Amino acid sequence: MKITTGNLSMGKGVYYFMLWWSDDLKIGIGTIDEQHKGIFDKAEDILNLEADSKPFKVKKMYRFLLNYVATHFKDEEKVMEDIGYPDLEEHKDQHIYITNELRKLVDKAIKEGITEENIDAMKLLVIEWLINHISESDRKIAVFINEKKPE
Repeated sequence: MKITTGNLSMGKGVYYFMLWWSDDLKIGIGTIDEQHKGIFDKAEDILNLEADSKPFKVKKMYRFLLNYVATHFKDEEKVMEDIGYPDLEEHKDQHIYITNELRKLVDKAIKEGITEENIDAMKLLVIEWLINHISESDRKIAVFINEKKPE
């Protein structure tokens, strides 16, 4: 199932039913699985942000996300390199897209202030990342790892 941000509408609580961690999302690399679980655990805090949230809370979330993508994407790309993952470059492109979109949101918030539009865009980016990237693209890494295992 492919869900894109173009088909999503904002609203408190709308996404909670589809944003929980499941062991089915594991790729089989402990560090990466723990990092993935961590971003799912943080999703509720992100989705609860509103334009009238305290600015320090929003800034703290942006900092968390920027630090998370820097660390997690580097770790995940190293794993894919180590295992000879054939779609590494395509996967890196997805990481670059997510990172660039997040940076654009942060830059916009710095220039224009924290707005409902900006917070909603952050929520949609995180939802897209959790649903499309982790639940689909990262699952392909697990399939590759399982196919490589000797029988």
